[in-house]
Amino acid sequence: MEPLVIFGAFLVIYCGYLCALDSTRVWRRQLAAASMKRERAKKRSKSIRYVRNPRHDARVAVGRTLLQRG
Repeated sequence: MEPLVIFGAFLVIYCGYLCALDSTRVWRRQLAAASMKRERAKKRSKSIRYVRNPRHDARVAVGRTLLQRG
């Protein structure tokens, strides 16, 4: 075979190898970032939820009168 064809095949294999290494490192980095987010979320204090009084939910909102065009 011609040396150029062999060299081209070697480049294709080498670039594929580099691509596989790069994608593996990115995948590991994303996996580590996701686990750190989960740990931070576990450590974070729970937010206080204000409980609304059900007695006031059915009332009509009273405020200033709306301007009406006549």
